[in-house]
Amino acid sequence: MNLAKSQVTVVLLALAVSACTGPTLRERLEARISESRAEVVGVYFRDLKTSDSLLINSDVRMHAASTMKVPVMLQLFQDAENGLLDLDDPVPVKGTFTSIVDGSSYDLDPESDSDSLVYEWVGQEKPLIDLVDRMITVSSNLATNIAPRGAP
Repeated sequence: MNLAKSQVTVVLLALAVSACTGPTLRERLEARISESRAEVVGVYFRDLKTSDSLLINSDVRMHAASTMKVPVMLQLFQDAENGLLDLDDPVPVKGTFTSIVDGSSYDLDPESDSDSLVYEWVGQEKPLIDLVDRMITVSSNLATNIAPRGAP
């Protein structure tokens, strides 16, 4: 599935929020969303210090599967910050996995993934940060399955 054909594309926009003149946070986000060419974007932002919040398309129903990639990324970054792994370390790229449900082997289908590049990497080693990048920027399912297993 490529981005042009996808029903819903969720774009994670990481912005440093600071007090400044010029466009509001909402205006900056809406501009980035427009530039992304995504079909549907949902944003929830909350400042934990002030409780200010911003919601865009908060009432639109979306498939949440790819949203789990954000906490995977956050955990990898936290592990790197704590010295448990190095995001530049090479990780073996594989295409076959073991089910945590029944222990059986399975492969991911490139036709059901938004990213075909990582499938070309199977059998190679790539820096973990490259997998994190593909997991977040193009919602790669294969990179997501590999990345957490690259951590110690």
